[in-house]
Amino acid sequence: MGLRVLIVDDETFLAEEIAAALDFMCLPTITAGSAREAISILQAHADIGVVVSDVRMPQANGTDLARHVLAGRDDSRAVDVILMTGCSTDVDVTGIAGCIGKPFLVEDLAAMVGKSIESVSLRRNGRT
Repeated sequence: MGLRVLIVDDETFLAEEIAAALDFMCLPTITAGSAREAISILQAHADIGVVVSDVRMPQANGTDLARHVLAGRDDSRAVDVILMTGCSTDVDVTGIAGCIGKPFLVEDLAAMVGKSIESVSLRRNGRT
């Protein structure tokens, strides 16, 4: 089973642009426009291995989403979280796989996502 990447951003055009670039690099994606939508997608799709989320979003933000995604997960359901931020403040969420500052090169994000997919695959298969 190949793992997919969930891109979460309230600016849907940005989420779709990132998804298209990652899809082009053979990293299959799905998008969500909010943390609430992302949670629903995660519940419905066990093949999501990496969540890439904007930090600043209305209602629940990316750090709230990261905490929710990472809470109580065992290795058989492992998911890595990468946060995107346009502000210079530090992101303080224990357990995230990384943080990338906007603007960024999609190649840099793809490298982070690729490492996370590899790590999640190993954990889900019991080979940490």
